[in-house]
Amino acid sequence: MLLTGDYDDTYGLTEEDVKPYVEPAAGFIQQIAELAKKQISAQ
Repeated sequence: MLLTGDYDDTYGLTEEDVKPYVEPAAGFIQQIAELAKKQISAQ
């Protein structure tokens, strides 16, 4: 997959490049969702 950044830089990503970040990203998203729910219920 080729991606283009804001400055017209192009780089390729493979599944091997991305796979190590999927689980940590999912955990981060879960933590943010929990914090948002706590913040909303505290109001």
